Amino acid sequence: MPLPLNRTVPAVTLATALACGARKPPAEAPDYRGLLGIEVESLRLSAADMVVDMRYRVLDAAKAQAVHKKGLTISLIDETTNSVLKVPSPAYVGPLRQRSERIQAGKVYFMLFANGGRVVKSGSRVTLVLGEVRIPGLTVE
Repeated sequence: MPLPLNRTVPAVTLATALACGARKPPAEAPDYRGLLGIEVESLRLSAADMVVDMRYRVLDAAKAQAVHKKGLTISLIDETTNSVLKVPSPAYVGPLRQRSERIQAGKVYFMLFANGGRVVKSGSRVTLVLGEVRIPGLTVE
């Protein structure tokens, strides 16, 4: 029996389901800090509302390595319209997100998301997707 993907599942139920071969649901907001070693500090509109600027603080440098991996699928989903915003990757510059070989705990890093149709507005609720991890319920300032 597949687990619902957008629901928080108690640890005992999750452990039992995984032991039976069920697919693991994406991690939800309450435990993303411990899982990824980061904390989202802010989501702000920038560049005449054409860009969403996300700032996050590294809490655990070893765990945060996963967020800095090359090729990680990253997106921001508007919870009202289900519009998906991606990190742009201009040819000469590369992805507009900060990557570092030496991640430092306590340091703030950034990611920029293209908001081409100005779909995301101040006050919008969004879900951050980092690979298999979903962080729902974030608010754009």
